[in-house]
Amino acid sequence: MCGSGTTLVECKLTGRDGIGVDINKNALMIARDRLNFGYETIDNSIPKTTQKTYVGDARNLDKIKTGSVDLIATHPAIEIFDIKRFEMEKIYMSTHLES
Repeated sequence: MCGSGTTLVECKLTGRDGIGVDINKNALMIARDRLNFGYETIDNSIPKTTQKTYVGDARNLDKIKTGSVDLIATHPAIEIFDIKRFEMEKIYMSTHLES
């Protein structure tokens, strides 16, 4: 998920190409809007970069050429944390509050 595009903005500002993938079209529109700015760096060694976004599932990156990426940063689904938290609370309750 590319979310609101913060990582892509940082890629742009630090001279790295970026690709954002998200299943949420609205999130991509926000990311694209945030990427729509010009800038001049104080360090001329930082190259201009390309930021790409597309609608898709980050578990299936078939639009990205194999071997063309150096790093993938993903965000786990919030639901996973909610499920784990619920499981941990249930375990805690069963071990500490038994009558």
